[in-house]
Amino acid sequence: MNVDRLQHLSGLLRKDAADPTGVKFDLSSWASTREHNETPKMSCGTAACAIGVACLSKEFEDEGFSYEISSYRYPEINITPKFKHSIGWFAVRNFFELDRFECAWLFYDSNYTITTGAEAELEVANRIDQLIANDGLTDKEKDKVFTY
Repeated sequence: MNVDRLQHLSGLLRKDAADPTGVKFDLSSWASTREHNETPKMSCGTAACAIGVACLSKEFEDEGFSYEISSYRYPEINITPKFKHSIGWFAVRNFFELDRFECAWLFYDSNYTITTGAEAELEVANRIDQLIANDGLTDKEKDKVFTY
């Protein structure tokens, strides 16, 4: 796992959760906006998950983590993360250097009971911190993770 990148993301999530003009946190979507003809951005007009926050913040752009517009289904515009030659979950796993269980445990909505709002955003940040502190997941913990 890339501890520096994960710690940076945890900090971004905490900062965004405290910002009333930040994204509408939602683990069910990378990032989307209903603002017609506008690219999603870090604002209250955009719904985004933790990975969407990472993409839209542009904090990781110099390291090659970004996004592409994945659909223009009126009235929504959606994004998909990309890193080097990979997109979607593969981009996330490669950038943060996570196995599929760690990635799913941190970012997949089915592994959370609360999936929207600042409380959910802080829970993702807490899980990131916990994963780092424990140096990953045990095999027993991985057995409980819903993966994709």
